[in-house]
Amino acid sequence: TTQKEYLNALKYAERLGSSDFPEIKERARSLLEASRERLRFWDVSEQQIRELEKTGQPKRTLAIFSAAGGLVVEKMDQALEGMYVTPGMNLYKIVDLSTVWVEAEIFEDQVPWVKLGQTARLEFPALPNKTLHGTVRYRYPYLDQKTRTMKVSIEVPNPGQSLRAEMYADVSFDVPSARNVLVVPEESVIHSGKRNVIVLDRGDGTFQVSEVSLGRNGEGVWEVKSGTREGDLVVVSSQFLIDSESNLREAVRKMIARRQKSG
Repeated sequence: TTQKEYLNALKYAERLGSSDFPEIKERARSLLEASRERLRFWDVSEQQIRELEKTGQPKRTLAIFSAAGGLVVEKMDQALEGMYVTPGMNLYKIVDLSTVWVEAEIFEDQVPWVKLGQTARLEFPALPNKTLHGTVRYRYPYLDQKTRTMKVSIEVPNPGQSLRAEMYADVSFDVPSARNVLVVPEESVIHSGKRNVIVLDRGDGTFQVSEVSLGRNGEGVWEVKSGTREGDLVVVSSQFLIDSESNLREAVRKMIARRQKSG
C-alpha cells in the first residue's frame, strides 16, 4: 500500500511540476517526500525506491537489508521463510569483528595502576609472534570473591578478523615505574598470609627476620617502603620452605635459638 501511495504521489508531482502556482507545486512535492519517508520507515532502501520509480510496479514482497554489517553468529531455530514476525523479535545476531573487546583479569593489588584509556599489549597463543595493542575502555566496579581479581575490558582493533571469541591472551600494561626506591628480589619476600617478611644476613652465621611494608611489584622485584635499608644483605634462596605463618614462627624461633647458642 505504501508503494502504491508513493507511485501516486510521484505521478501527482510530475503532473503538477509545470504548474504556474507555486503553492500547488510545493504541496505536491511535500506529498511526495512524505510518501518517500514512509517507505524509509519500512526500511526500504534507496536502491529499492529508485527501482520502484523506474518500473512503476509495486512488489508484493521486499528484501529487508540489515542496518549493520558483520558476521552472523546466531539465527532463529525455526525456518525463517514464510514466518510471521513481530516487532522486537530477534531473527539474527550479527557481530562486527572489526574491533573486539578483550576481558583481562588483574589482581587486587594491581587495580590502582590500571586506568581508563591506558594502553595494553596483547599476545595470543593462537597467533605466535604477533603483538596487538589496545585501550582500556572499562573497569568493572567489583572483584571476584574467589579469585580476588577485577575484570578490565580492552578495545582492540582486529585487522583481518584474526581474533575470535573465547580466545586466550596474555595482557600486559605499561604503568609508570617507581624511581629512586628500595627494592628486593621477588623470591626473597615471604608472604605468610598475615604479614610480609624478609630474612637479613647479619654476618657470622646470624640472621634477622624483618617485617616489611611493600609497594609496587614488577620485573621480578618488590618495592620496600620500610623494614630494611640500602646495603642490607637479603637471603633469597630456600624461602619456599617457609610457606605459612606457623612455619615462619618456627623458623624465627630456630634462628633465634641458633644465634643465642653461638653467642
